Amino acid sequence: MIAPLIRRLAPNASEDAIAHWHDLARWSTHFVEYGMLALILIWRPLRGRPLLVLLLCLAVALVDEGLQALDPARSGDFFDVSLDFGGAVAVVALGLPSWASPRRGA
Repeated sequence: MIAPLIRRLAPNASEDAIAHWHDLARWSTHFVEYGMLALILIWRPLRGRPLLVLLLCLAVALVDEGLQALDPARSGDFFDVSLDFGGAVAVVALGLPSWASPRRGA
């Protein structure tokens, strides 16, 4: 899905360049998706429990990649789990001072 778009945007790009940009887009998506999951969880339902948010994000990433490993057309990859968890850690770490404690008056 990404490679055809890259070919259209950069018709003179080599196959190596297209593969590089494809990987970069895929890796960025993993990082951003789980960063958004952490943001949603820590913003409301799990505010004040950053460790629980991280554990839940890690569990979802492991289940997701485990299910992909069971599908012969796909592959589960531990590197993807590390990207997923990295996105969650980045969001929690960036907002830790404000998200570590429950909201007052809420």
